[in-house]
Amino acid sequence: MKEKAETQYHAPALEKGLDILELLAQSPQPLSTPAIAEQIGRKTNEMYRMLMVLRDRGYVSMDDSGSRYQLTLKMFEMAHRFPPTKRLVQAALPRMEELCHEISQSCHLSVARPGHLLVVAQYEKPRQDGLWAASGSQDRYMRLWLGSSHASVLG
Repeated sequence: MKEKAETQYHAPALEKGLDILELLAQSPQPLSTPAIAEQIGRKTNEMYRMLMVLRDRGYVSMDDSGSRYQLTLKMFEMAHRFPPTKRLVQAALPRMEELCHEISQSCHLSVARPGHLLVVAQYEKPRQDGLWAASGSQDRYMRLWLGSSHASVLG
């Protein structure tokens, strides 16, 4: 796990829950309770209780085997209900549609984050060939195949 930022206030239970969500978000496959506990550096019983709460609240679910946890789409849905994001996307979509048809390519609305871009919306191109990125995708500026064009705008 990444280093924790120094903070004046601590909420250990919240920190454990966020550690779990962040770990599952970066994991390419579902993880078992012991694997989560090991990677976060906590006890399995602590992780079990946290996972039960996260499951009951709809943030995680069990995979088909019933032994490993994975994220649900709840945070994705929450992010799209977040008023500033929703307003930004609503304002940008008509212009994105115009641009998409003008250049015959997909158009992406990305937000700069420290070290990477986060695609928050896309408008699909009318042709089948070309470049595209799904909403919610993120990568380092220059590793993202659209990164050169995004980085040129960022300066």
